[in-house]
Amino acid sequence: MTKDKKGSHRRSRNKSGIPYSIGQLNMLIDDIFEPLKETHWIFILVDEAAHMINEGDLEQSFYKFMQYSFPDLLRKLFKKKD
Repeated sequence: MTKDKKGSHRRSRNKSGIPYSIGQLNMLIDDIFEPLKETHWIFILVDEAAHMINEGDLEQSFYKFMQYSFPDLLRKLFKKKD
């Protein structure tokens, strides 16, 4: 935080003008979509798409998806209904 001329506090922004870092936005995305992932498999894909957009590196994001989320997605899709 920085003080403006009037003495009030305001949040500093990075070069792009966004007040949050990539890591902070990733935590926000997780906070929103993690509970929803348990309700329907589509939220796994929505979560990953949000991370891909936020990080801006499609190759790295795809690699992370295949390593961490794809196995969970497969389990949910092929889970036997009781």
